[in-house]
Amino acid sequence: MFATPPPGPVVVPLHVDRGTYGESRLGIDVTFGAKTLRVLLDTGSTGLRVLASALPAADVRRSGRETNYEYGAGTILRGDEAASSVTIGTVRGNVPLEAVDKIDCSPEVQDCPEQDSFQLEMFGELYPGILGVYPRPPAFTGCCDNPLGALDGSVGKKFILHAAFDAPSLTLNPAPATVTGFTVVPIGALGAPQGCIRVYDARQDTCAPVIFDTGTSGISVKTIGTVPSQPWTHALVRIGTWTHDFTIGHG
Repeated sequence: MFATPPPGPVVVPLHVDRGTYGESRLGIDVTFGAKTLRVLLDTGSTGLRVLASALPAADVRRSGRETNYEYGAGTILRGDEAASSVTIGTVRGNVPLEAVDKIDCSPEVQDCPEQDSFQLEMFGELYPGILGVYPRPPAFTGCCDNPLGALDGSVGKKFILHAAFDAPSLTLNPAPATVTGFTVVPIGALGAPQGCIRVYDARQDTCAPVIFDTGTSGISVKTIGTVPSQPWTHALVRIGTWTHDFTIGHG
């Protein structure tokens, strides 16, 4: 008997949507049973999280187990662990998700985005939810894992996000020849690769875990020490042997 060959690459087209202030967002079509929803493709969070009111009740199995998920900006999603037959591109799978019943604000975070339409566009104004494809951090204990990993044939265990806004795409199970063109860096204890950034003409790099987050539209740096006065024109980012000089625009 011959073993079933692994599935070939599956290319899923993405959509460029405009946020509250005209910034570009990457949307992906996800089908729950027979209902297709466009959600935000987010590389900065983990798990498929969708407003329960937008989900087809007949196609979603709620477990009754409560779960919460907090984003770094202070928004807390409260709901139930659930599962659904999900189709992404041409691939399906039985995918765990959070059916979001309520959005709260962390009392520990000032100016929490729970009151900010710029953030709430992810849950009701522009999208009904988020598909978070960030690897599960080692210390993460709640629901849910990266949903791409639950697709049939483990086709989503490896993926490449091509985020160029002229033709964005998500490639599941990329060909080995394609993967060899990338630089591999280790994921640290905090669930992110180590990187460094040098803003403008500062003489010293700031190094810490780095996340490339499609849920945001700029560069955010948590740093200590001296940062040169604005205007900043460049930010040089280095991760492993890879570097990129980002041009910083007005504001």
